Amino acid sequence: MYGSEMGSLELQISIDGGTNWYTGIWSISGNQGDSWKSATINLSEFTGSLVKLRFAATTGTGYTSDIAIDNISVTEVISGTLYITNTQTWTGFQSICEHLTIQNGGKLTISGGTIMPYSANVTVNSGSELIIDGGKLVNSNITVNNGGKLTINNNGIIVINNDEVVINTGGTFDFLYGEIQIKK
Repeated sequence: MYGSEMGSLELQISIDGGTNWYTGIWSISGNQGDSWKSATINLSEFTGSLVKLRFAATTGTGYTSDIAIDNISVTEVISGTLYITNTQTWTGFQSICEHLTIQNGGKLTISGGTIMPYSANVTVNSGSELIIDGGKLVNSNITVNNGGKLTINNNGIIVINNDEVVINTGGTFDFLYGEIQIKK
């Protein structure tokens, strides 16, 4: 953020897939100089929520108003399990908590990218469904229990990195059109 006519940079967060955005999470304004700065932002108040983050940059009134961001990382994954109990579709990139369980009556469709922590557990319980529909699920042990259903279609991809997919007796696996990639 360099220039005498600098504007502002703000981090915004959504917990409803991008329909509504919380503001005031973090912001900075004015000339910060011509060297890289760092910031640490605590998002613990959103623990248990599936979140989307976006940066909103507002330039100043003149040509001396340059804003750049780089090297963004999430340094700690909130431990615990996210439970899906209703019908949800994840269309954009998602990165969630440590484990994911789809409960009875829950239906999760992934049509964007979802990256889990290494060796995360995704459990599809009885009466629930996980659909990889043109999207990608990366880094997870997937277990489909009796009465649960896993479907891959429309070029959906599951990327397994030292993980496994287990279809227990009574579970269903529909592989319509897509792939399972095994990375070592």
